Amino acid sequence: GRELEGGPRHALRHLTAFLDRLEGSRLAGAVSAAAYLDAAPRAFERVHFTGALEHGDLPDLLGACSAQVVPSTFPEAFGMVAAEAACCGVLPISAAHSGLAEVTATLAPAVEADLRSLLAFEVNDEAVDAIADRLLGWLGAGEARRGRASAALSETARGRYGWDRVADAVLAAATGRIDELPAPGGAQ
Repeated sequence: GRELEGGPRHALRHLTAFLDRLEGSRLAGAVSAAAYLDAAPRAFERVHFTGALEHGDLPDLLGACSAQVVPSTFPEAFGMVAAEAACCGVLPISAAHSGLAEVTATLAPAVEADLRSLLAFEVNDEAVDAIADRLLGWLGAGEARRGRASAALSETARGRYGWDRVADAVLAAATGRIDELPAPGGAQ
């Protein structure tokens, strides 16, 4: 839910589905649901749920990240969270819907073909496994490949979503120079 952001508290349906099928899962191997739940609190030593953050806090925080998961179930008008992560060279692993999918489509061509699938996941009862697969894929890609991908993501995101580029697009639209506007969703 959105409880950390002050929103309504409600069941995390996809997490519950993951826990319900945990026994025998390829992700968990032979780990029982009880053993997983017993071990899960130790994850908080390395995984942090922050809730809403101020924009000024993001560069330092994102600079300390290897990846950022954007598991939003809410239709986002724009994938600002994913764009901000990419600008900082952090792999955004985003839900594949709405504005998040549009930003993902603009970022995907920047990375090697076999890394593109790491950028998004479907929001369904397999989402927990999909997020884990993408994190493992990214962390297992090797430092050199991650470095190249991070640099390419940052360059692409800054070129598309940096304030200079946004201001240029607003001015082009306001003065009727529609042909100068970037195509939506990364379309050419």
